[in-house]
Amino acid sequence: MAYGGSMDIRIPTAEQPLTVSGAAKVLKGSYAALSVDAAALQPLEIELQAILGDDFEELKGHRDLRDGADRYHMTIIEPREFRKVTRELKQAGSKLELSKSPIRFAVYGVGTASSEGRSAWFAVCSSKAMAGWRESLGLPVKDLHITLAFGAEGDVHGVPKGMQTLISSTTTEKD
Repeated sequence: MAYGGSMDIRIPTAEQPLTVSGAAKVLKGSYAALSVDAAALQPLEIELQAILGDDFEELKGHRDLRDGADRYHMTIIEPREFRKVTRELKQAGSKLELSKSPIRFAVYGVGTASSEGRSAWFAVCSSKAMAGWRESLGLPVKDLHITLAFGAEGDVHGVPKGMQTLISSTTTEKD
């Protein structure tokens, strides 16, 4: 979807993040995530289109094929962690409880990361609630993010996706 025109949509920054909420879910039976409304991410997609220019549709298309065009999520427990946590909870006679209420989090802007010939662009996020929940489960601190686009080679995993990865269309040189 191409964006343009004179929309009055505020692009989030590290100093003025957007506040968004999502519903906690188990996806594909193998990881926990917050399901996020696509409309809430429209300012980020506008920013990403300005950053990527003519490559936007193709790179976003790879993410759309994997996740669905209007489906966005923020992984809060990765598959490897999910297996470990659910196994430990089962052994303790318990099970993983997800919040039934929407969970609020901050979105700071578009970040990018590359590894092993792959590149990805994502919304850089944070959530005190999710950080505390992960800690209560014995999980390490995680750079929360929502993938917006990636190259044909696939998404990038296992690299930092925190505040240090933020980029801006106003400071990104275009070809």
